[in-house]
Amino acid sequence: MNARWSLLALRLVLLGAGWWAAADADAVLWERAGAAAAALLTLACGWKQPTTSPLGGRDAASLILAAVGLVLGWAWPAAVALAWNVARREPTMAACWRAAAMGLLAVPWLATDAAAIGWWFRWTGAWMAAGVFDLAGLAVTRMGTSLQVEDQPLAVDAACAGLDTLQATLVAGLWLAERLRTFRSWGWAVVALPLFAWIANTLRIIMLGAVAVSAGHEAARGWFHEWGGLAVVALVFIPAGAWIGWLRSREVARAEVSI
Repeated sequence: MNARWSLLALRLVLLGAGWWAAADADAVLWERAGAAAAALLTLACGWKQPTTSPLGGRDAASLILAAVGLVLGWAWPAAVALAWNVARREPTMAACWRAAAMGLLAVPWLATDAAAIGWWFRWTGAWMAAGVFDLAGLAVTRMGTSLQVEDQPLAVDAACAGLDTLQATLVAGLWLAERLRTFRSWGWAVVALPLFAWIANTLRIIMLGAVAVSAGHEAARGWFHEWGGLAVVALVFIPAGAWIGWLRSREVARAEVSI
């Protein structure tokens, strides 16, 4: 087996370890879809890398890291190992960061290992929803992630953490950011992606809360909870795309000035 095929096999093993560690979590379509898309992009990126040397000690270290995560039931070590393995073979620092970011999202670890992020999304979403309902003139009390709006109790539970859509949102944003040529513009785009994901999830919480208050809990459950929330997430790609488009226009303008 030549070096290129050996490296591909290694990365498939790292991916397999990460996905196996995340297998016990509830299967969330959008999270899995985002991770699968990132995995394909990462493998395609890695296949284009010039590879002549055989696997070495650093490759063995990435396997050990993924194995430790698998034993402990964590998916993120495999994601870190894959990101490091792909990024370190890129020729420039900018290319390293691009490859590492995509490789880090190629394993669905956010919903399984990032409970603190999910709790913060829930708490801030509940806080924002309470503020919106208060501005609307409704009687609101909040305790943590639980709300009482008029006579309707609302709970921003784990299903509203947004981690199921966060991975897909980040992957799609990184894909859009590939339009950017300079590392500075790419960095600004990537830094803003978690903010856009938070905005999407917060709008989803507010919308579902408004439906529950106006039409009852039953109306906010079922298909509307899933597809209505995802519609709000999809709409947030408009400002995200506009932000990346603005950064690209700035790149073009600078290039024209330098000429």
